[in-house]
Amino acid sequence: MASNRSDLEAENKALKNMLDQITSERDKYKKLFEVSGDALSIIDLKTGKFIECNQAAIDMHGVESCHNFINLSPSELSPKFQPC
Repeated sequence: MASNRSDLEAENKALKNMLDQITSERDKYKKLFEVSGDALSIIDLKTGKFIECNQAAIDMHGVESCHNFINLSPSELSPKFQPC
């Protein structure tokens, strides 16, 4: 029984280490997304609506906030007539 418990504790520790590593990687890429000078946004393929954006996207499209940007579709931000 002690062997099973120690195996579970070792597995639990390994899983916690993996979770910490994944969380660290996620935070790193989230920060890169947020501080990029390029306008970045993520669209939900099912709804066609934006689900995430960075400050550069907000500034480029003249939207007040990320909250206002989310749930818009690209067509709502595009001009009615595209210049040739």
